Amino acid sequence: MVKVTIDQNTCTGCGTCEALCSEVFEMGDTGKAQITEEYQEDDPSSGEVPEDINCTETAAQSCPVDAIDVE
Repeated sequence: MVKVTIDQNTCTGCGTCEALCSEVFEMGDTGKAQITEEYQEDDPSSGEVPEDINCTETAAQSCPVDAIDVE
């Protein structure tokens, strides 16, 4: 599993992450990205995602404001 965190203060809500990896990312009610419910932890902006979902890193690298951290 990899830890994914979205910085809600940095996220602009452009939707790039959701377009590239909708298994992991979705747009929340605030208009900003969040982790899909399946992988969310206590907060929708962070979660644990299986390593075999290959689009997670691509989406993070494609974020225009570098709001997504994958560890």
